[in-house]
Amino acid sequence: MQNKNPKSEMLNENAKCEMQNAKYLICFDLDGTLMDSMAGGNIMFFDMVDKEFVIDTAKLRNDRRVWAIAAEERFNMFWKKEVKAKGIKKEEIKDFMKRFRKKKQKVNFPATRHAKGAVELIVRHFKNTACVSSNLKFMLNGSLKRLGLREYFKKIVGMDRVKHSKPNPEIYEKVIKLFGLPKKNCLTFEDSSVGIESAKRAGLKAIGVATGVESVSDLKKTKADIVLPNLSELKIQMLYDLLGI
Repeated sequence: MQNKNPKSEMLNENAKCEMQNAKYLICFDLDGTLMDSMAGGNIMFFDMVDKEFVIDTAKLRNDRRVWAIAAEERFNMFWKKEVKAKGIKKEEIKDFMKRFRKKKQKVNFPATRHAKGAVELIVRHFKNTACVSSNLKFMLNGSLKRLGLREYFKKIVGMDRVKHSKPNPEIYEKVIKLFGLPKKNCLTFEDSSVGIESAKRAGLKAIGVATGVESVSDLKKTKADIVLPNLSELKIQMLYDLLGI
């Protein structure tokens, strides 16, 4: 009778766990979830709109639930009448957005509380990871590199790949197809009701984290499966329970 090797058994168990968890996908939003940029980035955007287009931004400034909507889409969603009345052309908006993105990229926004520790915890247990954001890919790459997080994500998906931003589910549907995994095996971390709606409409599990501009009570009003005050509260067992592992 052969003696069992505890070390060998442990390695085999770890291998089995890795194979099992390769069937799952864990996503993170960027602004507000991993990077503390929601307030600063939005204030910068609204100030530029006020100055360059003289459009009244007060309503959106005071409704933080819409701050997660892609900046460029706001012109058509909320200021369509003003844009038409002032004769603002699409080319002018595109030029404005290029300048806004360049200006935002120059700001070294810090990581949100415990962001790096949470991502490192995830990659120790899950093979497939993605950053899914309403920013353009070059902005995602730059921001994640500055935060020291780029190496942890197998894929990054931004607005370059979709026509509609969150709360439309298109961006999450896209990332699921990239990995070729069933939606029931996918989960994301989001700091906004807009992001949570996008994920849930795409069929993902969603964990809300109150590190953006919406509070725990705000996020509990959404369809988030779990709401955390910050990423220090994350436990791997939460993900296992949600994904049925």
